[in-house]
Amino acid sequence: MVMEFIEGATLLKIQKECQRKNQLIEESRVLGWAIQVLDTLSYLHEQEKPIIHRDIKPENLILTLDGRLMVIDFGLMKQIERELEMSGPLIKAIGTVEFAPPEQYADSGVSTDVRSDIYSLGATLFYLLANELPPRAIDRMLPASINIHTALTSLQKINPTVSKLTQQVIAKAMEIDPEERFQSARQMREALFPRKRFITLPF
Repeated sequence: MVMEFIEGATLLKIQKECQRKNQLIEESRVLGWAIQVLDTLSYLHEQEKPIIHRDIKPENLILTLDGRLMVIDFGLMKQIERELEMSGPLIKAIGTVEFAPPEQYADSGVSTDVRSDIYSLGATLFYLLANELPPRAIDRMLPASINIHTALTSLQKINPTVSKLTQQVIAKAMEIDPEERFQSARQMREALFPRKRFITLPF
């Protein structure tokens, strides 16, 4: 198999380096990355047959030397498509648990769609700004029979430098119920950056 070589560092590596130096990544820089991912997801999700990544996380986002953010590793998309063809609903938890929406867990009874990538991106932004892993979706839920869930910890309480708007957008993206999330990447982009374009910045 021949694949494109992307020179740069994953956001996971960048965050680990910041943790080692006891530093936080500036909100403006994280939001610049977010715009690029949202533009990519808008393109993928708006195809005639929507392409859903299903494993958006810092490890699958590479920042190139010229400041472009590349979304990599679409292997899970193919794996889940095979699962659905064979058995219908997902039969096991798939994806990195801290960044996976609840519908990707076993016995959820709900299929993944474009809103699953919205959740994972929200969790990724939470991680980059909080400097700690987001709570797992499964840990935020009470038994399904109760039909309620606990609230997400306020990002501003963890990192007071984060703006209220950014906190609200990330919290909405990470809603347990897909109906409560942004319904598209384009909608989330508009909420976070109305009528703004990104400027690529090398890290």
